[in-house]
Amino acid sequence: MSTPQPVVAIDKITATNPATGEVIGYSPIDTPEQGRQAIIRARKAQPAWAALPLKERTHYIWRLRDYLVDHADEVSDVISKDVGKTHIEALATEVLPSVMAITYYARHARRFLKPSLDSSRRHPVLQQDQHPVPGAIRCGRRRRPLELSDGHSHARNRARSAGR
Repeated sequence: MSTPQPVVAIDKITATNPATGEVIGYSPIDTPEQGRQAIIRARKAQPAWAALPLKERTHYIWRLRDYLVDHADEVSDVISKDVGKTHIEALATEVLPSVMAITYYARHARRFLKPSLDSSRRHPVLQQDQHPVPGAIRCGRRRRPLELSDGHSHARNRARSAGR
């Protein structure tokens, strides 16, 4: 029978370089309530983002791409230290694919955000209004630290891991 251990409040995660064991930084841990509040703020911000003209929204997306291009070495170094990949591997498997995905989505934003027609109906009607979702770089799993969120990848990944 094990001895009960006291619960320790943890308010941050320590990031260590898996190759060297060196502490490279700390990340705060949000409480569940802080997480809920962040989701509420994001949902409140969405209508303002959607109301922006497409040209302005894509301008912000291009700025993100330009930042990643201009700081590719720095971003690759951080990924390399945090995940244990080599600098070249971090650049080739994280930064460059993110730049390419951002470029693709920014170039084709008008087509992606057009309403689609349901051709199965006798009189085509709008099948779905494609609400614009701002692209976001988010923290991913340990081996894939940069992921460009398309708003659907989480559900797709859950379905994939459930064997559907």
